[in-house]
Amino acid sequence: KRQGLGIPAFLVLLGANPLAAFAIDWIFVEVITALVLFAIWLRGRDDGAPGPVDGVLAGLLTLLRLDLFWVPILWWILAGGLRRSAWRRWALAGVVWLAVLTPWIVRTQALTGQPFFSLQAYAEHAKDTRDWPLYSVYQQLEPQPLLQTITENPVPLMRKVARGVEFFLKDLGGFIPLPVVVIILVAMAGAIIRRRQADADVGRPRAGPLCRTGITLAALILQYAFFDHSLRHLLVLLPILAWETAVYLTEAFPGHRWAPAALAALMVAAFPCRLPGWESAAADAVTAIPETKARVERFRDRTDPVLFVPDGTIPWRLDRPGVWNPGDEKVKEDIRRLLDDGAASP
Repeated sequence: KRQGLGIPAFLVLLGANPLAAFAIDWIFVEVITALVLFAIWLRGRDDGAPGPVDGVLAGLLTLLRLDLFWVPILWWILAGGLRRSAWRRWALAGVVWLAVLTPWIVRTQALTGQPFFSLQAYAEHAKDTRDWPLYSVYQQLEPQPLLQTITENPVPLMRKVARGVEFFLKDLGGFIPLPVVVIILVAMAGAIIRRRQADADVGRPRAGPLCRTGITLAALILQYAFFDHSLRHLLVLLPILAWETAVYLTEAFPGHRWAPAALAALMVAAFPCRLPGWESAAADAVTAIPETKARVERFRDRTDPVLFVPDGTIPWRLDRPGVWNPGDEKVKEDIRRLLDDGAASP
């Protein structure tokens, strides 16, 4: 009931976030992913042992974003779910999780020869490095396995990771108000102090919800520093960050019904999240509408067996498959041959 009093503050923090508005307008997969993660979080917030429903939700999460499969496991462990009495629940959740994934696993195995496959694992980490500037790694046909890059040519990747961590830390205020970051850091510092002071006979206290949220945020920053430097990847935590901040404010001011919401409104007003790059891109897209329409029309009557396009607008508007133009005739010919071979095979 006390947590429910934080709903107005939660809605203020969520509704005032410009990145959330962008995500909804542009139909980002992060929106539904965030809702699934939020459901998993609320179910295991106070008891880390998963159950069958958690297995279903974890399966849906994995289908949406394979790269986030580890997040619920981390939460369940940090919330104390590894106690011996909970192993049956873990096993049942795992079986259900696997059952949800089975059709996808069978299809992926037949299509790629691997039960779990992600194209990004063969290219995304190499994107925008010294060897593969900008998106050039996606405009050619040579796979770049992550493990191979780490073992054979780690320096460009490590430089990218350093840039990524710097980016996320520098731009974190564009994702959430800075006071929220302060609240999380205080909670994490408090958890460290409590663990050091805990009596070994009594056992170390579990990491609190805000502390677990901070650990997850740090892990996501590190993960995407390897792959893609965009705040949109942190959106999956936004409902949880907003909820736990609202709960914190409610517990800090018990008996004051509207104080948490007022403080949340003060946070977003005094520390607004700015997205200058996103805002300018949206404005440019509106300005470019006539040019975009003309470009789409130029492709409408093309009869090429393989349609090479400069961006995703054309296949989207024409409802026709397209391939990103690699800018290299040899690569184009290789793509045509591969697609022809695929169409000819049974």
